[in-house]
Parts: sequence; C-alpha cells; structure tokens
Amino acid sequence: MYEIRPESIKTFITDRNVKLPRFQRKQTWDEKKNFQLCISLFKEYPIGVTILSVDENKGKTIRWLLDGRQRKNALVMMYDDPENIYNWAKRFIGFKNSDQPSELEEKFTAKINEYIEADLDDEAGIDETDGTEDDSEMREDDNENIILNTTYGLDFLLDIIKMIHNKQREIQVLQNPLTCQSM
Repeated sequence: MYEIRPESIKTFITDRNVKLPRFQRKQTWDEKKNFQLCISLFKEYPIGVTILSVDENKGKTIRWLLDGRQRKNALVMMYDDPENIYNWAKRFIGFKNSDQPSELEEKFTAKINEYIEADLDDEAGIDETDGTEDDSEMREDDNENIILNTTYGLDFLLDIIKMIHNKQREIQVLQNPLTCQSM
C-alpha cells in the first residue's frame, strides 16, 4: 500500500534511516542543476515528489530512496555547507572574486531574471493565444507580476551569496594584501 505524505526538507535530508538501493545512479547533477534547485527552493516552489519504499524487518524500519537522490544530494550539500550555494552561484551567474557587491547584485538580478523569464516563456508557449497584441501585453504583465511576487526568497538567496562573497574577499585581502588593493 502506498502513502502520500508531506515531509519537511530538513527531515528528508537528515533522516539516517534513508538508504540508497544499489540500482540508484551516482551523482549526476552538475553545479548548474544544483543552483537551479536553489532558485526553486528560495522561490518556495515544491521540490518535487520523492519515492521511498519502507521495509520493516525485526522491528527495524529502513526507508529506501527510489527517486529523488539528485535533489537530496544537492539539499544535503546546501545544508552541510552554505558555501556550496556560493560556488554554484558563481559558476551559474558568472561573477568574479573581484566583483564589488553592487556588480554581484546586478549580475545576479540579470541572470536570475533571464532564467525565470525563460521558464515563463516556455510555459507561455504551451498556452494557445489568438496572437493579438493585447494578449502578449497581458502575458508580459503577468510575467512581471510573477517575478515581483517571488523576489523575497531570491533576495534572501542574494544576501547569502553576498555574505560569502564578502567573506571570500576578506580572506583574499588577508592572504595577499598587495594584490587585492585594487579590489
């Protein structure tokens, strides 16, 4: 018998009774996919369904993760070390160690908006319209409202990235103050 139940992300990633069956593939997601999951998570989107098979044997319960390993791996890496979020963002967004916080914010905003708008355009392509100019203007307004309504979580994600970026810059200055004076 199957059971559908919501579970917190923290419970999902810290539960030591979840085991991986031998047929589960190894880590396949790259940093881009991991950061895309970050975006979804901070936008408060559901992270998707995971499938667990529960075996009870001699009073011991083992939960086998049948689907969701890549998401769990990325979530565990975020939870264990938030600097992973920074490293993934750095590659996804393309900022440099020497970028000032304002540059980092500009690059973040541009790349995230580009990514979100691409998703919205993909979704809009599914809808049938009569091709009038009014319909396209309404869709653009809807897209802007969706982007504006989901910025709080993205602002928090940017704050995390900026904190780690500033920390990285401070470490560079301490390690080699002469080369970092122009930063």
